[in-house]
Amino acid sequence: MHFVTITHEPSAPPTPSPQEQNTTYRRPSCRAKKENENFHLAIALPGVSRESLTVSLEKDLLTVRAERCSSKLQTKKTFRSHSEPKGYQLKARLHPDMDPEAISAQLEDGVLTLLISERESARMRVIPIN
Repeated sequence: MHFVTITHEPSAPPTPSPQEQNTTYRRPSCRAKKENENFHLAIALPGVSRESLTVSLEKDLLTVRAERCSSKLQTKKTFRSHSEPKGYQLKARLHPDMDPEAISAQLEDGVLTLLISERESARMRVIPIN
């Protein structure tokens, strides 16, 4: 069973600000694993600070959007200006068994870790036999 489906659909994006119109977003790499009743999603966001990171949920669509720090972008010289992303965006659909009210997020060393719990109704339980 897939607990998260990474999507490429725009899903009615908000009107971008003038700064965002020139921003190149790339889909960050991510890893997912299930542990007990929790689902862990680790997303690599190098060069991103907490202030430039947004995690939102609308219905079952989880969106992670982040801008890279400009100082870190200027330290590495490249021949092509479009080779380094200015920001990241990831959209993922939650499986109906995941609890949208039980999501936590932590950013550490350029990795955003989302912890999503499984709904109580979706967990295994023992059914008594009469």
